[in-house]
Amino acid sequence: MYENLEQMSHMLNNLHGILTKGEEHAKEHGLEHDALLEAKLYEDMHALTRQIQACTDTLKFAAGRLSGKTDAMPAFPDEEQTFEELHARLDKAIDYFATFSAEDFEGASERHITLPFAKTMYAMGDDYLYGFAIPNFYFHVTTAYAILRNQGVPVGKRDFIGGFKMQPIEG
Repeated sequence: MYENLEQMSHMLNNLHGILTKGEEHAKEHGLEHDALLEAKLYEDMHALTRQIQACTDTLKFAAGRLSGKTDAMPAFPDEEQTFEELHARLDKAIDYFATFSAEDFEGASERHITLPFAKTMYAMGDDYLYGFAIPNFYFHVTTAYAILRNQGVPVGKRDFIGGFKMQPIEG
């Protein structure tokens, strides 16, 4: 379970790079930052700023709920209006997750997770993580990437995936 959340934190780091490319693209092409931050894939979808807020919230809530430490979750008011503020929000979520260890999630599979939009029900920890948190997280990360790509920002699969550990072939 910890490894799944660790992967989500890794993806937030990748979003730093993707956002930076968006910022650079705006400067190079004389675009207002608001044009990118308020961009949407479709009119009934959330803008880029809200996509970043949603993925940081998803990691924060998943870590807090699955560890049973909901009282310690930091508040993330949705007030970001600049690239700098979005980078700071990504850092807050990454830094918050860094306070956890694998031991914090022992027994999380059996934890009853309640959600504000379903107050009379609960999900088991595994069902919450695999059925809601992970898909929700990747939906918003992918949409943030796609918004910037759709706006002409030169990002690609390597930006999305980022680096990963590889080992030398011996022999």
